[in-house]
Amino acid sequence: MTIEIDFLQKKSIDSNPYDTDKMAAEFIQQFNNQAFSVGQQLVFSFNEKLFGLLVKDIEAMDPSILKGEPATGKRQKIEVGLVVGNSQVAFEKAENSSLNLIGKAKTKENRQSIINPDWNFEKMGIGGLDKEFSDIFRRAFASRVFPPEIVEQMGEFKKENLIKLALLKRNKYNEISFQ
Repeated sequence: MTIEIDFLQKKSIDSNPYDTDKMAAEFIQQFNNQAFSVGQQLVFSFNEKLFGLLVKDIEAMDPSILKGEPATGKRQKIEVGLVVGNSQVAFEKAENSSLNLIGKAKTKENRQSIINPDWNFEKMGIGGLDKEFSDIFRRAFASRVFPPEIVEQMGEFKKENLIKLALLKRNKYNEISFQ
């Protein structure tokens, strides 16, 4: 189930990060065995804050699992569904919301990589942009290729320092001035 979330009262806005994994577990606990429909609005209490929710999307469980067969991987969208203990809940921030969501249970925004993994500098015909530089460049901008939740787990890093480390590894950079 995908749920749009925002602060219920705009005056109670804060910039604290809200862990969507904990929110999903709390949501399932509060609304276990509750039926929901697409477009339904409700109020959700989490960490002493009230949130307004809107059910955006519901997907049915793969029925082949119940028969003991391997999962088919087909996702069937439905209009009405029941939240049970093993339901998967994903939160997405409402448009123009200042809510700060972290964790794996936030929806993956439609994102397009600005660095195409198949990009080839050698084909550009620019001198010096050989395979080695292409590898360094791709590693340096990995944060634009990986999903935000993976980068979030890795922590922040400076691309400049990553490039320097890659060049040092190849003995092509003599000066080190990490800050």
